[in-house]
Amino acid sequence: MVAERRTIGQSFFVVGVMGSSSRDTILVSNLNSMLNSYTPPDSGSFIDVTGILHFASGTFRICPRSASDITPTTVGVDSDPLGGSISFRAYPNPARSTRIYFSLPHGDDVELGVHDVLGRRITVLARGPMPAGEYARRWDGRDASGKQVGPGVYFLRLRVGQQTYGLRSVILN
Repeated sequence: MVAERRTIGQSFFVVGVMGSSSRDTILVSNLNSMLNSYTPPDSGSFIDVTGILHFASGTFRICPRSASDITPTTVGVDSDPLGGSISFRAYPNPARSTRIYFSLPHGDDVELGVHDVLGRRITVLARGPMPAGEYARRWDGRDASGKQVGPGVYFLRLRVGQQTYGLRSVILN
């Protein structure tokens, strides 16, 4: 969610969803003047930012390659493949630790995993048959053996029956 709106062409901050216990922020930076004609969204807007994770002066920032790397979004992904609504979202994102929320309209076999950019499974947060309901799992940036992973982009995959849903997560250290 946009935390602080700036004027045209300037960088701006994004933060985890309001009401979340973590208040991690990250700068969306106008590196190499790629956002000079871009008007940042209003504070409180939900956006999805793609770009290069950059580390400078002791802080991380996301540097979009163009204004098209910043798109409006909802907090999660909702769809209706099974006649009900499956909800899948993660926040705060980016963060040092993130909570993953999902809901099932009816019971099914579920697997929730974290994968790196090469597609390798880092860890599994939930696996097995689950009844209908709402669920939350925390990922603290550790792999299956308990070792802290490096900062960067990771992919959350939720498989419900034969359907698969995906989200990006940025881990900060």
